[in-house]
Amino acid sequence: MRIFKTTLLILLTTLAINLNAQNEIIINKALEIQCEEDSNEESKEEKPFVFVEQMPSFVGAEMAMVEFIHTNLVYPEEALKEGVQGRIVIRFVVTRDGDLTDITVLRGIGHGCDEEAVRIVESMPRWTPGSQNGVAVPVYYTLIVPFRLPAKDTGVAD
Repeated sequence: MRIFKTTLLILLTTLAINLNAQNEIIINKALEIQCEEDSNEESKEEKPFVFVEQMPSFVGAEMAMVEFIHTNLVYPEEALKEGVQGRIVIRFVVTRDGDLTDITVLRGIGHGCDEEAVRIVESMPRWTPGSQNGVAVPVYYTLIVPFRLPAKDTGVAD
């Protein structure tokens, strides 16, 4: 009976040591995975979101942005001469600080209008950044900048 107890004690001790070693391996692996996820999250943080809980906005709301574009837009001479009008689709990133970066023309009309639309966006003041879970994050934003030819004066009074 004494040999049985001793053997049982040795087996339980060996089992406990093995379980402890396996637990340490599992814990170390879990820590490695957590570290990898943390480093991946840091790199993901820099990747802009497409949709967030609170989208970025021009300071003063949409009507202020329309007024800003209308006031600052200079119709390119070439576009005026050629009678070009239309809408430019621009995408940019509003950073977590509200700066505008990575300005790209997705659909343009040429004749200097694309460049003018980019110039307008570059000259905009800082925006209110977008947020996800209450934290400011970089967000893609798509904007349409319209180019309409000025109405010709017909000489007829209204």
